[in-house]
Amino acid sequence: MGNLTRLSGCILLCISASISISFAQVINHSGLHNPAVDYKKLARIDSLVNEYIQKDWEKGVVTLIIKDNILIQSKGYGFADEAKTKPMTPDAIFRIMSQTKAITSVGIMILYEQGKLLLDEPISDFIPEFKHPVVLEKFNDSATIFFFYTNTNQTDVIVRKKEVYDGAQPSGNAIMADNLYRLGLYFDKSHWKEKSIQMVSSLINAIVRYPTSFGAWACILLEISVGISEIVIISEESQRILIQVLKEYIPHKVIMSATDGSNSFPLLSGKEKNKGAALYLCRDYTCENPVSSISALIDLIRRKELKIS
Repeated sequence: MGNLTRLSGCILLCISASISISFAQVINHSGLHNPAVDYKKLARIDSLVNEYIQKDWEKGVVTLIIKDNILIQSKGYGFADEAKTKPMTPDAIFRIMSQTKAITSVGIMILYEQGKLLLDEPISDFIPEFKHPVVLEKFNDSATIFFFYTNTNQTDVIVRKKEVYDGAQPSGNAIMADNLYRLGLYFDKSHWKEKSIQMVSSLINAIVRYPTSFGAWACILLEISVGISEIVIISEESQRILIQVLKEYIPHKVIMSATDGSNSFPLLSGKEKNKGAALYLCRDYTCENPVSSISALIDLIRRKELKIS
């Protein structure tokens, strides 16, 4: 693989004759001529990309075009470094920032479908560095209750940035507050929930007065205020039922599903299944008697919202 680069652009063009997705897809690299491709129009890509390179609008670009599982084009243009000493190669590695989440999520689900991992397995089983998370220790601002972008060991920054305002994207601290609150529910970590509540409480006046600047914070405040429904599904068909439950509009919720009660997660512990399915509705780990159908679960949630016994 080529060297990691942040200075280059990447054009990814995948053309398919079918909308179906196959995880066993194999790309033909033989360079076989594809009659469905207009190669004269394809040459326009060269002209366009070379123009961008010449005008210094881009330092380097990689194009990838696939049609009908046949590799049509894989080319590197320009350079992989600012000094223009390393030619860009088709296998160059790019920083794709937030897009890594989408690609990683798809990869994890593929491995899950192939039976190579379970979604409740600790990340540290695969990436040992995650065995001892340091976010709460290394990124925490001791002078406030918020978090920095960089950890305490990073010395190559003049100022450690800390963000609380929500813009087109939620602020890092709003996401952290949401994560702490939800993970506190999943793992019964009251100090994580308390940290989240403290973060929201410190901004409550600004959230109420300027909601458009604190949209993500406002959502967390609403969840803390009205409470979160903890839904547990215990059934041999837990995945099928989970999919059906997710089709229902149930705001402010966390859901866990399993084939039987498990001590792996506190929310699942002690939950027993009936002859068919057992669907539990809980608040702060205090659960109602289980019901056996989605309609009964929805009715129970609505009754709780209206405070009907």
